[in-house]
Amino acid sequence: MASQPLEDRIVTMLREHFEIEEDLVRPEATFAELDMDSLAMAEMLAILEDEEGVPMPASIPGIGAQTTLAEGAPILAQLLADARALHAAQATASIGAQPGSEQDGARPLIPSTDTPR
Repeated sequence: MASQPLEDRIVTMLREHFEIEEDLVRPEATFAELDMDSLAMAEMLAILEDEEGVPMPASIPGIGAQTTLAEGAPILAQLLADARALHAAQATASIGAQPGSEQDGARPLIPSTDTPR
């Protein structure tokens, strides 16, 4: 997981990965002004997914071409928090249902002593 705040990571990503000039990356800039179309937004999510190690959705509800960076940052932060929570919940649930456990419907390999023969 990255230690840099999400807003700073977005700015860095826009400048370094998408090669957007530093003076254009400002809070009031819209995604359209930065030439960030839906494909670029999906790429941004893929980068966050790689950095965070959690599955991200394919699109960002609530962010459109006229959304500013200042408006989009909290939406992305919430999306990331939701993805982390879902990933943690799924990981916890999978621990309880290990393959071969009675929870997954499998019979134990060694019968217990109270099993009729």
